[in-house]
Amino acid sequence: MMKRSVFLSVVCLMLTAPTLFAQVSATIGLTGTVLDETTRRPVTVTLNILDESGKKVQSCRSNAAQGGYYYVTLQPGTKYRVQINHPDYFREEFMFATPNSAKYAEVTRDWLARPMVVGTKMHLPISPFEYKKSRMKSGAEELLQPLRDAMVMNPNVQFSIACYPDLSESKDANTKLTTDRANALRDFFVRGGVSPDRIHVIANSEIDPLNPIPLRKSAKGRRYVGVTYIILTKV
Repeated sequence: MMKRSVFLSVVCLMLTAPTLFAQVSATIGLTGTVLDETTRRPVTVTLNILDESGKKVQSCRSNAAQGGYYYVTLQPGTKYRVQINHPDYFREEFMFATPNSAKYAEVTRDWLARPMVVGTKMHLPISPFEYKKSRMKSGAEELLQPLRDAMVMNPNVQFSIACYPDLSESKDANTKLTTDRANALRDFFVRGGVSPDRIHVIANSEIDPLNPIPLRKSAKGRRYVGVTYIILTKV
């Protein structure tokens, strides 16, 4: 009777061992590159991986010499916060959830590091304003949310908001338009927790010389809208 009991125990262990092994060995490999947001060149930074409570569970470094490559192993079906750390770049966090998998899987995610150097000029690729209007258009706040979060997480940074007009006509009208636009953006940052004394507003009466009105006629329904920049003045 004893021998049969031992035999059955061994058989059960053999049957369950693969499942137990799979549960232990199932990991997600998170890999990708980290690039400078302005130059798009690979950079070396520390990536801290935090759980939902903010506790650090993993850490790795990207390698600029290898194209900004990084690699770290995580648990499947788990939410993490990926934190960029480097004295020359904004401290930022990005949410990331690993897929549910019973075996090893690899996920690729690339990250952009915002340079934190006085004089850095961040061009907003999509204008938050409609043609000849100073009110922020629908969806603009969602697009700008990561930048506002970055400013909140880096309280020593001071910056200017520089807006340019849509037309090269009345200088007085252009000055008023760009002032109102910059103030609308300033209010957006302040509502999110950025101290108002960190923000300076710059109005412009003439078209941005670096991004002039296209010579060719735009497609129907599309009009040139003046460019907006975020310029770092103190870090």
